[in-house]
Amino acid sequence: MHSAHDCSDGGLAVTLAECCFDTDGIGADVSIDAVTIAGAVSVNRAAALFGESATRVVVSAAPEAAAEVVRRAAAAGVPAQVIGRTGGRVLRVAVGGEIVVDVTLAEAERAWADAIQKFFAKRVA
Repeated sequence: MHSAHDCSDGGLAVTLAECCFDTDGIGADVSIDAVTIAGAVSVNRAAALFGESATRVVVSAAPEAAAEVVRRAAAAGVPAQVIGRTGGRVLRVAVGGEIVVDVTLAEAERAWADAIQKFFAKRVA
């Protein structure tokens, strides 16, 4: 195992982005299952991407170790699955087979770093 990061502060999308930022620009290509909590697709997509389940963790491991990580999790009674791979300079996330995030890491990090400043700038204007 190379790293582990919980999803309790911003959900899976924020966790994936922060993990990529911490790697000096190694991207990720991830695919997760859709969730259904409401009648609106946009709400369901937001829940899948930003739900802050305290028990969700993103673990990175070498490709040849992924099956062993999943096996050990199952042996401990912890649900786990491979959701993607790292590489490139893009963060791409599919939910239920539909790509919903497809940005360069530079774009994602800029948006993440400037979010609070932009929020308050709008409120003052």
